[in-house]
Amino acid sequence: MKLKILAAAASLVALSSVQAQSTVEIYGTLDVGADTSNRTAGVSSVLAGRVGRQERLTPSMSSISALGFRGTEDLGGGLKAGFVLEMQPTPDTGTLGNDGRTWGRQAYVSLTTPYGEVRLGRQYAPFFYAKAFSTTERLAGTDLFTGLLTINQLQVRQDNQVSYWLKAGQFTGSVAVSPNAGVSRSGVTGAVRNSTAGGAQILGGQSAGAEGAGKTWGAFVNWAQNPVPGGEGASVSAAYHKNRFDVPLFLGANPVAVLGDYTSYVVSGRYIAASGWAVAAAYGEGSYDVKSSAIAAMRGGIDIRSFAVGARYLVGSNIQVGAMYGIQEFKNFTEGKDKALVIGADYLLSKRTALYTRYGWLKDDEGNSSRVSATGFLNGGPEPFLVSTGLREVPVWNGVGVNPGGKSTTFTVGVRHTF
Repeated sequence: MKLKILAAAASLVALSSVQAQSTVEIYGTLDVGADTSNRTAGVSSVLAGRVGRQERLTPSMSSISALGFRGTEDLGGGLKAGFVLEMQPTPDTGTLGNDGRTWGRQAYVSLTTPYGEVRLGRQYAPFFYAKAFSTTERLAGTDLFTGLLTINQLQVRQDNQVSYWLKAGQFTGSVAVSPNAGVSRSGVTGAVRNSTAGGAQILGGQSAGAEGAGKTWGAFVNWAQNPVPGGEGASVSAAYHKNRFDVPLFLGANPVAVLGDYTSYVVSGRYIAASGWAVAAAYGEGSYDVKSSAIAAMRGGIDIRSFAVGARYLVGSNIQVGAMYGIQEFKNFTEGKDKALVIGADYLLSKRTALYTRYGWLKDDEGNSSRVSATGFLNGGPEPFLVSTGLREVPVWNGVGVNPGGKSTTFTVGVRHTF
């Protein structure tokens, strides 16, 4: 009897030892604010959208709402298995963002070895990490670092991605490739076509086409100074991105161009001082190869450059103030430009909960006019063009956006809880 008891106890110890090698964590953020926005008409253009004042209860105006599960298992011998499943709830309606996907933010498995980590599944693009590592963050849900620097939806997340990560000293790097990162074979379409023809297929959306479309690859590298007591530190990042389209681009129900390849790069940096200051800046350029187009100004391709700078300061132990400024412009095409400013403050009720307020201002310079039909003209900077064509899915400030030649403002008061 004694032997049986000892054997059972030994089994329990062995089982608990195995279980201790595996961990699963639930984490997330819920952010909801009440805001008022105003959007002016600007100039006459086929890209024009909503006009006037709007009051909303809106999610993710200081930090993107998310719910995630991640786990690891130590396999021994320097091997570790892991997974991440992450969704984006919208607390104002109880639905899901990212085209309604259950795990629209991330969904991948990983294997870590002494020689690096391999991840398989839907993941952030290498280009995104160069911005995320440098933003002063929580100054707008779709902040100016991730908003104005994103000129192609595949720069944020990619389906079917295989990535390899390596950390060596103060350097972290990754390379990634996808046979179909999320491009519809029927074309890149956006909000304008959705309202006139129905059933738009957004780039990178749930309706993206079969394997083999939208081949994408990229690389990311970051150097980070080891933090010292007091929180001081610095980092510098760079990333390269390229994806293949070979699909038509639509304005309304009409194809206006056939896109070829898209190529971009970004460089960024951040410095955090022990005194409570944090400053960051990022610069990027992207170029769409246009294989053919009915619009003469598009035939030489579409080149865009972006710049963003931000700062934040911790006042005492529970008040944080900050600002971001960004510019995005067409180097050719319409030569239009978008300028944006966000200022805000957070009152930290605890390490997890904060009350916040945000003010955002966005002005579009319409640039030159391009005729797209007998009665229609195309004007404006990158923001209204990218959103209307589906090349970028969400306008800045969770759908506020801007009209060509117009101005938009938004003011939000909200609460954020992280767990």
